[in-house]
Amino acid sequence: MIDRFVWQRFGVCLVLIPILTGLFWILMTAVMALPDAPIKEHILEDVTLLNTDYEAAFNGRRIDLFTECIGVTAGMAPLLPNEPRAVTVPIWIGCDPMQRGLARQEASENISAQVYHRYWHGYAVPGRVLLSALPYADVRGVVFLATSWLMIWLAVRLSRLAGAGFTAAFFLPFLFVNFAGPLMLLTKAVAWWVLLGVSVWLAGKKRDHTRLPLVTFFLCGALTAYTDFLTTPALNAAIPAMVWWVAWRDNTEQPLGDLFWLMSFFALGYVGLWAAKFILAAAILGPSVWADIGAAASLRLRGGDTSSWPLMATLKNIEAFKALWGPLTIITFGILPFATRERRARARMLWREGKVFLLIALTPILFMEILSGHAQVHGFFTHVNFLPLLIVSSLILFGEQAMVTRLPLPEHPDPHI
Repeated sequence: MIDRFVWQRFGVCLVLIPILTGLFWILMTAVMALPDAPIKEHILEDVTLLNTDYEAAFNGRRIDLFTECIGVTAGMAPLLPNEPRAVTVPIWIGCDPMQRGLARQEASENISAQVYHRYWHGYAVPGRVLLSALPYADVRGVVFLATSWLMIWLAVRLSRLAGAGFTAAFFLPFLFVNFAGPLMLLTKAVAWWVLLGVSVWLAGKKRDHTRLPLVTFFLCGALTAYTDFLTTPALNAAIPAMVWWVAWRDNTEQPLGDLFWLMSFFALGYVGLWAAKFILAAAILGPSVWADIGAAASLRLRGGDTSSWPLMATLKNIEAFKALWGPLTIITFGILPFATRERRARARMLWREGKVFLLIALTPILFMEILSGHAQVHGFFTHVNFLPLLIVSSLILFGEQAMVTRLPLPEHPDPHI
């Protein structure tokens, strides 16, 4: 039976949906009203950083400049000039059309551009402000500093909460997945700022652990819908949920039920705010929007040149680890955590007593399988959905599995804290 607290928070979130819709639109309208000229100048100043759709990053992994070129110029393409750019968001599709569009080397109607109304494009809120003041290369510097600072802050809070060993095990898998995007690219980083910021809040010691943070997860879902470019949105539910479980596990009487409500409230925020954007777009552009949305959804589910076989998205994303990181990941997280009798005993303990944590880790993979068409094509960045499952293996490897079970823990998990 649903208790009164859940109903109250559900009512609060329903009221928040139209409020957030208005706020999100106001923010987008405000930044779209900023002059394009300084932004154009600052992009062209460092346009060599955006010369190709995909290229190698500092760690040898590919980064998604195709999406970055769309994102940094969102709203600047000369389509539907009399319509509100906050809703229609005209864009150039890819880096070459973006450069030609900015340089005006040919008539605008011959440049690949379209209305991209399906997303909120909330990354443009900090993006257009930053690009109004800084060259694109410096914006990358801001992205790196902000993402790194949030990760360090989360690491400090996790250390205080669960110990230095747990924190090391938690962050080790970040080195194995393609984390270059959130460290370099504006369009990848802003949704990660939401993920990391919510996780930092949940890891704080002065939280009320007697009440489920339902509104927090709702807001996380709403902000994910606003900022994420369909990269890895399920991580924005899974990583904060992992942090919640570490902080709250001793204060929850119905762990599976509590997890269900947290994920449901995240979904309410995510789906609710995305649906609100669809409704806004349809109100501005007309009912033909719904056919476009349906076609796009079909493509991302099972469309295009992708396989309809079950688990194909998972296989394609395993392939995305490539020749170096694939074997290293399999050895480090697939073999070493189970190589000795003691480690296998740790794994059995986690299976028996930490099913909630394991279920959280599987959520992004399930989401990836649902959006199989999208995940098969974009495995070089969607494979980051394996990160929570790799964290589970890393905890077994480090001997920190007890921190995510319901078993009693020592008073001081780390004697140095």
